[in-house]
Amino acid sequence: MAHKELNEASAIKDLDDALIRSIQEITQFMAKKTIAEYSSNQSVWEILGSIGIDYMLLH
Repeated sequence: MAHKELNEASAIKDLDDALIRSIQEITQFMAKKTIAEYSSNQSVWEILGSIGIDYMLLH
């Protein structure tokens, strides 16, 4: 059962990544800016910066 849950969690993460990248691409196409409001850790901030998120709010 744990193996199935791990696969499902991985699939959700992949979908989340694809969704964020797609939103960023659409936003750039529309000449708008994107703002990330929350991240659970530094590595996520680095990934967001690498895909072109314009602003990041650190809480």
